[in-house]
Amino acid sequence: MTPSEPKVPDSNKYGVKEVAKILDVSTATIRRQSQAGNLKYGIHRHNGRRFYTGAELKRFWRATL
Repeated sequence: MTPSEPKVPDSNKYGVKEVAKILDVSTATIRRQSQAGNLKYGIHRHNGRRFYTGAELKRFWRATL
C-alpha cells in the first residue's frame, strides 16, 4: 500500500487496474477487498464493469492505517 494518501479527485472514476496502480497493490488485492466489502464500487450500466471513485479510494486508504 502506498505510504501517502492518493492525490485523486473525489468524483473521478477508476477501474481495477488503475486503482491497483494508485494504491500500489495487486489487482487481486483490490478484488479481494471489494468482495470483503472493505472497498465499495459502482457498476457502469453500459458495460457492467466495476469502478471506484476517488473519494472511496481515499476512504479505504485512511481505513488501512
